[in-house]
Amino acid sequence: EKVEYSLEKAILHNKFGSFCLKAGRVEKAVKHFNDAINICPPDVPFSNVHVNLANAYLEEKKTEEAKIQFQLAIETSPYNQPDFQGLEINPSLHSLEALSESYANLAVLYMNKDELDTAHNLLLRSIQLKSDSEANVNLGHLLRQLNRKEEAIDYAWSQAEAHARKDGAEFIRPTPLDPKHFELPPRNPEDTVHVVCVKWGSKYDAAYVNKLYHGVKQHVSEIPYDFCCFTENPEGLEEGIRVVPLAENWSGWWGKATLFSEHGLEGRLVYIDLDTVITGSLNDLLSYNGVFAVMGTSDIACEKEKNSYNTSIIAWHSSFGKEIYTTLRQNYKYMLKFICRFDHWTEMMVKDADLVQEVFPGQFLDYLTYCKEAVPEGCRMVCFPRDPKPHDYKSEWIRELWN
Repeated sequence: EKVEYSLEKAILHNKFGSFCLKAGRVEKAVKHFNDAINICPPDVPFSNVHVNLANAYLEEKKTEEAKIQFQLAIETSPYNQPDFQGLEINPSLHSLEALSESYANLAVLYMNKDELDTAHNLLLRSIQLKSDSEANVNLGHLLRQLNRKEEAIDYAWSQAEAHARKDGAEFIRPTPLDPKHFELPPRNPEDTVHVVCVKWGSKYDAAYVNKLYHGVKQHVSEIPYDFCCFTENPEGLEEGIRVVPLAENWSGWWGKATLFSEHGLEGRLVYIDLDTVITGSLNDLLSYNGVFAVMGTSDIACEKEKNSYNTSIIAWHSSFGKEIYTTLRQNYKYMLKFICRFDHWTEMMVKDADLVQEVFPGQFLDYLTYCKEAVPEGCRMVCFPRDPKPHDYKSEWIRELWN
């Protein structure tokens, strides 16, 4: 069948496909993007539509098709020509931002296949094209996977500082906190330990908080404690749960940073993620006398960064770590250009933390690594840091112990 080529119609199909993709109508978006490619005159490169089609294929989990389209965008973009600054470039056909996005998203596909050297080069090219590219965040992930955590930390600090100074903002890089050289006040066994959690937005409902509350209530004995939920919406929380307003309306896990604000809870604190199932006594955890402890990533299945922190559990004294909140508050908009996880922020602010799995071996376990079939003897808590979540009930024991 003879094709009637029309650049104008190709551009319209691409625009309408973009609207469909944003509205979640992925199948329709794919059709419009392909229509745009088919009716675009053969002698007119159109890199933007290849980027959009690649992103639509990612929504459909068609990673190989997406990879081809990202590569086509890279090959057809005039911004990859050495003399592009002298060219007249139609932004409807070619966008510098879209090209940078192609490199960044293609890099993630290679990261998922552990082809890290290729991914590294793609990320650097994305950042070269657009200095505030989202590739900055993934570069931090990749450097950690390459066991270059200190380089990742230094990169995030230096880039955030450069962007702040470009805006004329003051930026002071702090000295990392060192728990090993921090002196705590003596502990009084009659002091209350504050068991805390964070609920923000709609990802986890009040039922998650209530289940955690009952799990703690069932498995703590002889230690005075209270249970506090940091949240902007206390609706549905049971009586007995102390509500603490979030100091900031920061999305997702960034609310954890407000645990280190001036919230009025003094002494020992133990933070527990909502997506955990308590399976045994928490007395040892609540008796922790160190300065600062977090989970390590070495035995967490979903973590490709094996020498890092995971903040599913945090135990600390309120006199330590205020800078975790105050420094982030001061530099929030700059730091989030270069990191996307509170775990990484904690690494940047605190060095040489105690690791929960080393302090309490065998007690706090990752679901995918240890607990798919049954809960091992001695396990006190099972963590579900990514997927599945407890409510997916992938194991029969979850129904018994979580409910």
